[in-house]
Order: sequence, then structure tokens, then C-alpha cells
Amino acid sequence: MPTFDDLPDHCILAAFRYCDSRFIAKCGTLSRRHARIVHDPMLWTHVSVSGRVSSAALFIENVVLQHAKHIRSISFESISFASSTVEGADSFFESTERLLAQIGSNLRELRIDDAAHRTALDTIQLQFRLPVPSSLMVSTTGLHESLFGDIHILLASVAKYCPAISKIVLSGDSDSAYVGDSNILLLTTSCPAVESFVDEECCGLSAHAIKYMAKGWKNLSSLELDTDCMDVAEFKNSVTLFGDRIKRLSVTCFNEPLETEGFGDFLETLRCLKNLEVLAIDHSGSRSGTDGIDPDRMQQILSACPKLQGFEYFTTLEAYFDFEEEEDFRNFAATSSLSDYHGSNGAGGDTDFLIESYKTYRAKSMYSRSRRGSIGSVSMATMRFGKGRFQLASLSIFSKDDDSLLDDVTSLAPALPSPNEKLNRVEVYGMWSSGDKLSIRQRALRVLGFEEGSDFFAGKQEVFFAILDGCHAVCGKGGVNVTFAWSI
Repeated sequence: MPTFDDLPDHCILAAFRYCDSRFIAKCGTLSRRHARIVHDPMLWTHVSVSGRVSSAALFIENVVLQHAKHIRSISFESISFASSTVEGADSFFESTERLLAQIGSNLRELRIDDAAHRTALDTIQLQFRLPVPSSLMVSTTGLHESLFGDIHILLASVAKYCPAISKIVLSGDSDSAYVGDSNILLLTTSCPAVESFVDEECCGLSAHAIKYMAKGWKNLSSLELDTDCMDVAEFKNSVTLFGDRIKRLSVTCFNEPLETEGFGDFLETLRCLKNLEVLAIDHSGSRSGTDGIDPDRMQQILSACPKLQGFEYFTTLEAYFDFEEEEDFRNFAATSSLSDYHGSNGAGGDTDFLIESYKTYRAKSMYSRSRRGSIGSVSMATMRFGKGRFQLASLSIFSKDDDSLLDDVTSLAPALPSPNEKLNRVEVYGMWSSGDKLSIRQRALRVLGFEEGSDFFAGKQEVFFAILDGCHAVCGKGGVNVTFAWSI
């Protein structure tokens, strides 16, 4: 039977391109042939450094430095300072400085990921923003100390040796230290060629930091921000300084509900970004009930962004609904001509139909859980969406019945038990893009294994999909391609 070694060199080289730097280096020790293949410059244009600080320093000294002249992109991922000595940390930063000095102006992309070492469950929760039960999560206490806490040392070396960087990605978690306005100021004054900046799930940047970017990065055209800690007024006052430079903008929720006044400030910001081509909004963390983008808001966004070509939206039921009473629901369902969009889904255009459907909402949710057998799964096509990275995967999910892991997960749609087990309902995740012949509602039904004409969805779910299909209809008329990721 043919083995991996029977493949020609170019096939092995192509396979290695999908592997991380440490694995490639280990493969180089297998044979002289592999050692020759792994020294191909193509494999070292991007390098990732990770692990405990002591091993990361050794990896830089023994492996990475000899390939420095080929490196164009470097990632520092989950560097663990746990139990390390001061000398060990100093050694890491000294090795990093030597590496950056050798790479010099050839470095084009820098990524710093400050998140703790993750299990497979941790990674899935981050990438899909899924509510994995806490009983399955491994505590990260003591596993690492924040690289962001000493990030000024690393960024000082970047500023000193690598002025030609064009893309910077800062990624962290809730335990990460704040990057600091002074560090952003250092980058904007020392690395003026930056064209893309991504604030990916770190502690959020201040308005002052964004103002430094607007002043120092004259070529910045792509800005992705975690705005959870920022109010809309601060966002407007800082982001509008970019004027017509920004072509791609990505935001999350703000620290206040996006009600009428706040949404007005958001629109005013968009009007100032006259060349904006792609807008991405991540409302997956919204719980306000007023953040959601409906067809009316979608039309206002298109009017504010005449050059918009793409709209990416990750949303959830909680971004639209914060009420439980039938009368409140009736008032909401009667707005924005939702019954018209709902009718286009083939389920009737009468608002009363939605009200009757809402009355069976809890019963439907109960049925949903029994049908799924209290098991969740994760599986999506590989693609990047806003700040989330969706990739093809399967995951065993906690079973409420016996507190164990179940391996028979084969669904094409992610479906997980709610983090609040008392709700006795299933969280369902899905994705939809322009070009899909099915409506968003029909695709969601197909994902769950139901026929297109099924009345499985009820109450809030029906209105939710009516809203998304309505937003798509508005974008379709405006010639804007859309990508929706959603959870219900």
C-alpha cells in the first residue's frame, strides 16, 4: 500500500503548507529528504510561535531564526508565561527581538493572540461563539499570564525593526490585559504603512487609540473593532476621522442598546465613510432586544453607504426580542411590514398568524429538544465571517441526561443545549449567503431536517426569519451581497 513517503516532493510540500511551523520543523527530522523539503522558502513565509515561553524561545533560536529572511508574516499565539522565571521571560523577548531585527522591513503581517491554551471545546466555543456547558470547560486559572501585560516589550521591537507592516491583528479574551493607548500610539508613529487593523475579541480599544490610528495610518482601509466597551457617540467621534479611507468596517455590539438615537449616530458614522464597500456587524453577543437590524434599518444603512457591495451580519434572537408578553409581541410583529416578508416565505402573510404561532412557541421548543435528543453538534463550511472563523468540524456535546460526552454527532447544523438548562430549548446555529436558492427560513428548516413548507418554527422564530429574509430582500434590490450567520 502506498505511503506518504511515496508521494512526489511537490505533493508533500503542498501538504506541509497546511501545517504549523512546529510540525513542519519536526517533520524535517524524519529523513534527509524531509529535511530538504521543509527548507523550501514557501513554508516559512508565515511562522507561528506558540507554547510555553521557554520552548517558544528555543523554537525561535533553533529553528525560526535560520528562516528569518523568508518570513513575511508572524503569529505569536497563546504564549504561556505560567511558572516561568523572570530570566525565562527575558530570554523569550530577547529571542523575539533578534528575530524581528533579522526580518526587518520584510515583515508585512503581525498577529498576537493572547488567549489561553484551549482545548478543542474552547476553540469551538470561540470560533462559533457557542454556549458549551461549563461542566465541559477546562479552567485556565494558572495556565498563562497575559502576553498583553508585557506587550510593550514586543511592540517596541516591532516598532524599531519592522516599519513596513501592513496588517496587525490583536486577539485576546476576557482575561487579557488592555493593550494600552501608548502602545497603539507607538505603532501608528513607527509603522505608518498599516492598511488593515483587526481588534479581535481583546478588551476593546479606546476612542483615543482609534484617533491615533486615524492620524497615523493614512493608508488604513480595513478596520475591524470590538466595540463592546464603547458607546456609539465615542465610536462616531473617532471613526469618522478616517473619512473616505475606510473600505471595510466591522463592529460588534456597543456598551449601550442601539436604540433610535444610537442608531442615528451609527448611520452618521457610515455617511462619513464615503467609500465603504463592506460592512460587517456582529450582534451575536447582544441581549438588549433593540440592536437587531430589520428591513427598515437595512434600507437606512444602504442609503448611508451608496458604495456598499457586501453586508455580513451575525445575529441572534436576543438582538430583537427582550419581551415575553403576547401584547408586546403583537406590537412588534405589526411593525416594519414584517407580515409582508413573512408572507414571501410561504407561511402566510397575516400578522395574526404570527401571534397564533407565538402561542405555541414554548410547545414547539419542547418538541425541538426531544427531537434533537439533547445532543448538539458543530459543522459548517470553512469561511471567515466578521470576527468569527467558521470551519468544518464535528464536536461531541454534553448530554444533560448522564453528564457524559456523546460521539454520534453527524448533523450538518450546529445545535446545542441552551446554557440555561431550565429553558429546555435548543440553540441552533446556521449560515446563509447570497446565491442560495432557498430563503433563510427555508435553509434553516433544511438544516434541521424539515421540509421547506414545515411550520416547525414558531413565534419569535418566525418573525426572526421574516426579518432576515426582509433584510436580504432590501439588499438584493440594492445589489448588495449578504452573508448571515444566526442563532435561535
